[in-house]
Amino acid sequence: MAQLVTVFEKPVKMTVTESWDPMEIREMCISHDWYTGGTIKDYDTLLTMVQELSPTPANMLRVAQDIANHSTDDEDGHASIEMILFVIANDVVIRTFEF
Repeated sequence: MAQLVTVFEKPVKMTVTESWDPMEIREMCISHDWYTGGTIKDYDTLLTMVQELSPTPANMLRVAQDIANHSTDDEDGHASIEMILFVIANDVVIRTFEF
């Protein structure tokens, strides 16, 4: 989506594109010990969902909820959705900028 931003008092047209890769979600889950309660079919469904969806905030939340539902991490027995969202947004989603 193109946006008009001002840089040093001069308007600049900038397009930000976001993408993600199912294998990055997989690596994230492995490195954080998440999705340990899901079956192979559950995991495949998650990775297919990531492949088919773009990383909008709603879709990132959907993925984070799925991961939390199949994970045990904190004293309540569930990984924090907020923590999962943070990691997805900062470590998995790739942002490119075009001017």
